[in-house]
Amino acid sequence: IEAEEKQNTKYDCIIKNRLDNQIFSPINLDIFSNLKDTVYSSMGYEGDDKHIDFTINDMFLVGDRNSMLKHLSLYSNLIDLLILRFNQNHPKPFQPVGLTKHNLVYEGVTNIKRFYLDHIVTRRLHKYKALNSVVTGDGWNIPVKKTDKIITECNRWI
Repeated sequence: IEAEEKQNTKYDCIIKNRLDNQIFSPINLDIFSNLKDTVYSSMGYEGDDKHIDFTINDMFLVGDRNSMLKHLSLYSNLIDLLILRFNQNHPKPFQPVGLTKHNLVYEGVTNIKRFYLDHIVTRRLHKYKALNSVVTGDGWNIPVKKTDKIITECNRWI
């Protein structure tokens, strides 16, 4: 937002990438052709219970300006989200990947999509090398198959 103000412009697309995230292949920008009201999350790096807890990877996200500003509101919404999660007896109320998706739903982002990105957080590089793959699961030991498919997530947080 500060960069936008300094340049007197508004960005069409915002990319959030963790500083310790290593990306090994070029990103196919064509998959982001329709960003309106959409956040794209890279596949992998979630617990075994992704389909139970409705989580999404929080390491690399792409979206239109408005949707990404909603994503970036996570910290200002954190107390409200935690209260909701505790009141509904969520099994992992503090889980970052769960909070990421919950906040998007809470903020009304209408489309959450997942795409394959060949990447790894630096401290897990040994797992990537051992499996020659993006990984997922509680033990970081389940390979994620490379795909060109875009997966549309349900718009639920639990």
